[in-house]
Amino acid sequence: MKNMHFLNTGENTINRTIYQNETRKVLVVDDDFTVRLLARETLEDVGFIVTEAADGAQGFAAFESFQPEVILMDVMMPEIDGFSVCKKIRSHPDGNNVAILMMTGLEDMDSIQRAYEVGATDFITKPINWQILGYRANYMHRANQAFKDLRKSEAQLRSAQRIARLGSWEWDISNNKFLWSDELLHIFNISPAAIAGNYDTFIRFIHPIDKEHVKMTIEDAIATRQPFRIDYKIVLADGTERFVSTEGQPVSNGNGKPSKLSGTVQDITERKQTEEQIRSLALYDNLTGLPNRILFRDRLEQAIRQAARQNKMAAVMFIDLDHFKDVNDSMGHNAGDMLLRKVSQRLLSVTRSTDTVARLGGDEFTVALQNVPSLDVICQLSQKLIDAFSEPFAIETMSIFVTASIGVAVYPGDAEKADDLLKHADMAMYHAKEQGKNNYKLFSSEMQVKADTRLTMQNEIRLAMKNNEFSLHYQPQFNTITGKLAGMEALIRWNHPVKGVVFPNTFIPIAEATGLIVPLGEWVLQEACRQNMSWQAMGYEPLKISVNISAVQFKRGNIVNVIKTALESTGMDPHLLQIELTESSLMQYSENMGTKIVKDQATDFAAPISLAEEDNNSIVDALDLLQKLGVSIALDDFGTGYSSLSYLRYFPIDVIKIDRSFVWAINAWQGSEIISTIIEMSKRLHLQVTAEGVETEYQKTYLINQGCHELQGYLTGKPAPAEDCVKYFTQHQESVVNA
Repeated sequence: MKNMHFLNTGENTINRTIYQNETRKVLVVDDDFTVRLLARETLEDVGFIVTEAADGAQGFAAFESFQPEVILMDVMMPEIDGFSVCKKIRSHPDGNNVAILMMTGLEDMDSIQRAYEVGATDFITKPINWQILGYRANYMHRANQAFKDLRKSEAQLRSAQRIARLGSWEWDISNNKFLWSDELLHIFNISPAAIAGNYDTFIRFIHPIDKEHVKMTIEDAIATRQPFRIDYKIVLADGTERFVSTEGQPVSNGNGKPSKLSGTVQDITERKQTEEQIRSLALYDNLTGLPNRILFRDRLEQAIRQAARQNKMAAVMFIDLDHFKDVNDSMGHNAGDMLLRKVSQRLLSVTRSTDTVARLGGDEFTVALQNVPSLDVICQLSQKLIDAFSEPFAIETMSIFVTASIGVAVYPGDAEKADDLLKHADMAMYHAKEQGKNNYKLFSSEMQVKADTRLTMQNEIRLAMKNNEFSLHYQPQFNTITGKLAGMEALIRWNHPVKGVVFPNTFIPIAEATGLIVPLGEWVLQEACRQNMSWQAMGYEPLKISVNISAVQFKRGNIVNVIKTALESTGMDPHLLQIELTESSLMQYSENMGTKIVKDQATDFAAPISLAEEDNNSIVDALDLLQKLGVSIALDDFGTGYSSLSYLRYFPIDVIKIDRSFVWAINAWQGSEIISTIIEMSKRLHLQVTAEGVETEYQKTYLINQGCHELQGYLTGKPAPAEDCVKYFTQHQESVVNA
């Protein structure tokens, strides 16, 4: 093997070092033993692992088991020649992963041509230059590895494109050839044979509503030589619609003029559907399907812009259901949700198609009216909505009557911005509530002034509580039999640093509306009990102290615990405390009690139900607990409500205080049949009667003769600070006894 010594050179040592960490396998197939031996020596010396086969059959078997990267194969072999083996290898599933070097005769051009035809990678002629063979094998191995890496990358790219639903395309503008990638054909659900390779075919798949927009976008990209991106719909052959996103880039020729356009198309249908679902959740009410606050505001701004352009009006209706909470409390939240859905349907049925009906939350709805020619039309639409609630709503097996209060604000007269219109419509709605509900009110500047005053007063009340600006005055109550002091009613006063003394009828309604009455009422209760104990500490006989309690204190505060705390902290006997509730306070609990009519659709039987049962139970339970504790309950301003006598059936009452308006009606020529009736009824029910607002001797005499138990008014004693009330403890009312 002397002729092989030249292979053991420094260069080959370097080659072995470079490839020693690689597994590089070569299969040598030749029927000539010498050729196989020389090939092995050569290839092993440059770092290959070599196996041999003496004929074609052995060669194919070795290919399957050895799995070489390179095959060196003779063309002429007995039984099965190299051409047949090469062809068979190429038809094998792994046949494209190997480089095949065919050994042919020097002048055998036909063999060379045939070798390429059956899939040979390259050829080498005999006699073989063994030194060149090492280089040739190394080159073929590197090239084959590069092809394998390329095929792997292409497969990964195809897989990624399949996963991403991303296809590619190229449009040769000059000859109108349009090339589709495999994934693009898959996205469009077409086969290569069924598609014409031109731009017009591609355009035909675009949805009609998007076609012109896509064409203009592509034309602009070519004209400006700028890349583009556009989302649009396509329509497949079976009529299915898909969303796609296309990106493209013009490719210019040597003259700088775009000659090609290449780009990608991605199927974004699932993303669009998800976006639509997210958009629906973000912009629409989940319960009713109506636009929510965000979308409503956008629609209202559109209506305002349109009204400004056309010199017309736009308007907002703020709709709040009356007594909706009662439906939830009485029939459950499922019935309440069903009612809200039916209300939304009814609102849609009576509004115009150009109007936007929305649900802001809870039982609050809004309507944006656009393109309104006059205020008369707005009023007509408002009344139409009110009338729509005159018919009952079918909920489960019942028919429910629910009314609505509506506030209206108009652009441009009431406001020019969407948020201001909505705020003003909300103000008007509250005025509709205050005016008895089941009606509509147009916003006015007076409402804004009232709202501003209310806000200012609210802030001042908070500051006054912090600065201890409130104080209590006390008005005496005298027993008509003994003429002695029977009790004191605590009356709050506000010593305003600028306005002077502010009376409760000015600030109490605002305190109740804002919830500030809860801490303020707790202070009044605590201070009244403390003062009563202070009088006792001065040596005066214990007496009853009366404190007014707001309905809000029952709703928002634990009034029983508050009263217990005041009594325990001051040490006052519970029997010395009397709490006063007005008829209007109790009406907030018992309004419509036994008067709301529902109809069972299955039996066609109409019957009254209580839609405020939970609230009624809570206040009755609280009053019962207080009564058992020893606290007496007085019904103040009696006779001013709509159904006064009904309260005596539902609520535990100890004392009736006749409203001053009836007392003032007593004059020297006639008495008051109402007062005599109230006193007679109270006697039968074993209730004590106190008359308020007694200012004349005739009123006092008449009340005593009718059997009134206690008198309170300017005639017997004006409200005064605690230090000035000492005189009432020592003052003996002989005139009362001798009247």
